[in-house]
Amino acid sequence: MAEAHPEAMEAAIQHHVTHGAPQRAYELLVRSYGRAVFAYCVQFFSGDHDTAADMTQEVFLEAGKKLEQFQWRASVKTWLLTIAHNHCVTYALTAQRRRTLLRERARDVVQQTLAAPLPDLEARSLIQERHARLQAALRGLSPEERSLVLLRFGVETSLQLSTEELATLLGVSRASVYRKLEVVLHKLKERMDQG
Repeated sequence: MAEAHPEAMEAAIQHHVTHGAPQRAYELLVRSYGRAVFAYCVQFFSGDHDTAADMTQEVFLEAGKKLEQFQWRASVKTWLLTIAHNHCVTYALTAQRRRTLLRERARDVVQQTLAAPLPDLEARSLIQERHARLQAALRGLSPEERSLVLLRFGVETSLQLSTEELATLLGVSRASVYRKLEVVLHKLKERMDQG
């Protein structure tokens, strides 16, 4: 819903906040971006819907507390994904979940990377092998690096952030985002080549 008319959603949310209807703004925020934030959390936590639901709830609790102080310098989507990124990374670091992240992502990654059905069993086997190497390589990244890859390339088309949005999310320049992506993608490629 949020991606069909993001400017209209932003304007409606801002209108409700500035005209003393923060509860209405919050309801619109959750209805507009709830699925998108949940999708990011599900992907970050390798299909662990329970953890993703917990993180989504935490994201919206924090957003609700801070909604009236939101400065509107970034899009609501970028702001919410910043909160989601911070919650997910913090959770992954403190809960020692690094080894279990992205365990159940095989089918999703294969589906996202295929433009057409595979013609034969050999091709499917090759894709599954590549996916296993990708999954292992992603697990080998730090939570921050993994989140960077997911936010830039791997959530879903409507949630992929531009480098400018990532710069806002991370509080760094676009050049810094490009450098970080270059390093992470190089590391990811090396790990895949070793797998």
